[in-house]
Amino acid sequence: MHETRVPTSVILLVFLMSTLEVPTRAELQLLGQPGNMTVMLDRRLKLPCKHSGEGKIDVKWYHNNEEMPRRGQNYKITHNGRLKFTQVKVIDRGKYHCKVENEYKERVLSRVANLVVHAPAEVIDKHQLTRPRHVRVGAYARLSCQAAGIPPPRIEWRKNGELVSIIKIM
Repeated sequence: MHETRVPTSVILLVFLMSTLEVPTRAELQLLGQPGNMTVMLDRRLKLPCKHSGEGKIDVKWYHNNEEMPRRGQNYKITHNGRLKFTQVKVIDRGKYHCKVENEYKERVLSRVANLVVHAPAEVIDKHQLTRPRHVRVGAYARLSCQAAGIPPPRIEWRKNGELVSIIKIM
């Protein structure tokens, strides 16, 4: 039987290559995501998009599936990827999500969060309610009140603190 001899340098090279560890980069991942929120009009709000990974990382935010500029009239996207509102407006309500991408073209999307904005109830024509009325005893009086808010306010009429039953006459 013929024996083949492998040079020692080849064996050493194979051994060295098999024991070398190739460094791997940390996987891109989201550590904190936005959640559904309800806020009052003109309040501050921060939506997280906390991430980890290696390389240059870019965070983009989307409102109702439209990419948002880095800075708006009442918000900005911070250096760490947080969406920060100084005063939430009714127009800001809707669906939000963030996208994190690194220089290796790995990308991760957050879950979609729904933002609900409530606006306090407001009487529309206060003058109509505060002007004096003269009505004969036993006669009907017509009073009207219009109010706006989110969610729409419920209107109650009270006399001396007691709830008054309302009769609608068209």
